[in-house]
Amino acid sequence: MKIRAILVSAMVAAGTMIGFSSAAHADSPTAAPVTASGFHSVLTVNGKRTDLGAGPAAVIPAGQPTGQVLPCGIQNTFVDANGTYTVQHACGGTTASWSYRLSTTACATAAGTVNEAGQIWALNGVTKPKQAPHPGVICRYIIHGTYNPAHDNNSIAYSDVITWAVPGGGVATLQYYGHFKLSAYPCSPTSC
Repeated sequence: MKIRAILVSAMVAAGTMIGFSSAAHADSPTAAPVTASGFHSVLTVNGKRTDLGAGPAAVIPAGQPTGQVLPCGIQNTFVDANGTYTVQHACGGTTASWSYRLSTTACATAAGTVNEAGQIWALNGVTKPKQAPHPGVICRYIIHGTYNPAHDNNSIAYSDVITWAVPGGGVATLQYYGHFKLSAYPCSPTSC
């Protein structure tokens, strides 16, 4: 895990961490969760990439981060075929809570419980302590944590790995990751 933490820190410092493309208000009757490119995830089963409809391969592009600026005061939700990532930050707050839940499609490949390694993250390019792991939880468990500290206008890069046994033997590995900036401003009547 130390190598992965160093890698995320280096990617943030080099400006090559992948980011979000957009956000949606989960409680809004007119807004739908972002699909496909909202955050990035890669699922492999027995070392082979498995496409559950998650779109093109997640790769680290050259250039500056493309992290989405997330409005404060709402739950920002990102969805692909592998699962759902959420993050929320109160305007003027000092933390941001996050969650990840594997999709029912991904869980269909599980032969028991799943193990989350503990999210690694960086705040404004500085690696922070690894989040607490969630070992041996049911597949649809909502994995969660808190970015602390996390103030308005802070940038966060994150990466996490979830593994589980698959029927017939072998292991599935899901990595999800991204980059975003916490806004000091809530949604306007026309922006969310």
